[in-house]
Amino acid sequence: TLKGRSNTPPADEKGFISPGKNVALNCNVREDQPNIVTWLNAKDADVTGDGDFMAVDPTKKGDDWRAKLTIANAEDADAATYKCKAEWTTPYAMDDTHSIELMKSSSKVAD
Repeated sequence: TLKGRSNTPPADEKGFISPGKNVALNCNVREDQPNIVTWLNAKDADVTGDGDFMAVDPTKKGDDWRAKLTIANAEDADAATYKCKAEWTTPYAMDDTHSIELMKSSSKVAD
């Protein structure tokens, strides 16, 4: 094995924090409306509805459904890889996880 390498796969998407501003994380899921959408932080803890984290029920967006998590007054301390886990119970149990890496504002390279 290589030293210093992480077993964590790269995030599906990346975004940056603008300190003091709200940050919206969007997660597109399959054609069928999921029964449950859970937002997890890097420690796999559920942040749905936790303080400054506000989740919105999935809405129809074209052929897909979009789940949204807003982080109010985001700070660099909120930088992490968040996961949107969508679950369906019918016609059979299945789930799909999408990850979004939210990086510190200082990580952004000036244009």
